[in-house]
Amino acid sequence: MAILAQRMEQDKNMSDEESRERQEIFESFKKRMDAERPQGQKLYSEV
Repeated sequence: MAILAQRMEQDKNMSDEESRERQEIFESFKKRMDAERPQGQKLYSEV
């Protein structure tokens, strides 16, 4: 629990620029994950 609390505190104090970078990385991750999954088994996309 202490690690989670520490991580939450770090995220709260994150700059807007770092937040945008993390969001872009996550969006890229989602696209790569769905590209590897068969049609009908996508996790993040509507298709």
